[in-house]
Amino acid sequence: MKEANVCAKEFKRGVDFDLHVTRELPDWMGKKISDSLKKANMSLQIEVKNKEDGTHYNWSEEKFMDRLGVVRDLINGYFDSGEIPVISIVVSCTRNGPRTTTRSGTSRRPS
Repeated sequence: MKEANVCAKEFKRGVDFDLHVTRELPDWMGKKISDSLKKANMSLQIEVKNKEDGTHYNWSEEKFMDRLGVVRDLINGYFDSGEIPVISIVVSCTRNGPRTTTRSGTSRRPS
């Protein structure tokens, strides 16, 4: 999480990442609550706060790790070449709902 926040700050993206543990409770009607709590599914959710446009997203751990891999590649390229990546987010609608695509390019760091 810290790595993602440092990278976002380095790229001046205006995005914060926070980790949340969520618990999905099963239907407990007619059962002891303590038994239902034992069967609750826990998962990690990453809250993405975009300060530029005021939006908030919840990502699964898998989606966060995929995006972090992309960011690691970008930051390594930045340190190797001195070129700041230009990152744009494209949201398109599909039959299954909106889909987000990240595109990147480069720009020169000012001397």
